[in-house]
Amino acid sequence: MEMCGLLGFFWSCCGYLQVAGEYLEVALARCAAPARIRARALWALGITRVLIGDSAGAHTLAELAARQAERGEDIDGMLRSAYLSSPIHLLAGRPRAAQSAVDAALARSPRTPKSEAGRLLCRTARVFALTGQGHLDRARADAEELRAECIGRGERWARSYTYYQLAVIALLQDQAAAASTHARSMLRGKRSIGDRYGLALGLDLLAAALAVEGAIEQAAAARAAAEVLWSSVGQPERGTPDARHMQARYERAAHAVLGQERHEELMARSVAIGSEGVLQDLLGPVSEVN
Repeated sequence: MEMCGLLGFFWSCCGYLQVAGEYLEVALARCAAPARIRARALWALGITRVLIGDSAGAHTLAELAARQAERGEDIDGMLRSAYLSSPIHLLAGRPRAAQSAVDAALARSPRTPKSEAGRLLCRTARVFALTGQGHLDRARADAEELRAECIGRGERWARSYTYYQLAVIALLQDQAAAASTHARSMLRGKRSIGDRYGLALGLDLLAAALAVEGAIEQAAAARAAAEVLWSSVGQPERGTPDARHMQARYERAAHAVLGQERHEELMARSVAIGSEGVLQDLLGPVSEVN
């Protein structure tokens, strides 16, 4: 159970969502374990439920994980359970509730070496929640502060999501060129750690930014690669209401400029060369992330 709890988040992000869910369910059903270990496994299983769109199941698991963490006086577990609550609220269009969940956890959790990972998750969710509420200046400031800390630590998962949010903010403020730059930085980070879920999200965002810039054929390639990745990770397309709005912007621009037939031709070409081929066209060869 301990090993599955530690690996579950990695499995889910990197395209092994079914594997994560199956192992975690079996471990939780068959094993007794200390509260700390059980809290981590419940949290990891909750992540799989969020990613398949099972908000009710994820909510139940978040509550169970929180109770186990409190029983075990596990600060990291309490932070992680709050983080799990945040995307449930975000996906349902409740960004204020998402912020409240992580802010409360951060306020009552002292900074210790063991709590840093949980705090990082909560701070990442907070940036998403601020953007969702339209507090764009605060969201940008938080994202830039978090990004600087991540660079100092050599951390890439959260850093990539700061670039994602900076791209969303730029698009909301009609700064398409800046949005494309940030989206590419996000994709380079996700590509470097094999985060296929993040790559799918980032390609959808880059497609929207490119479409607004007028690079419609590149946008179609990015969108097709995103569809391939969504399929390969075995989950429906996910994203906050902001992300779905960006995708709609791409769809309108692409169909208006290309027409249905040309759009389908470009999509089919990108599917044929595969997501990695499209990423190489858009980003260049794999390189060290700055």
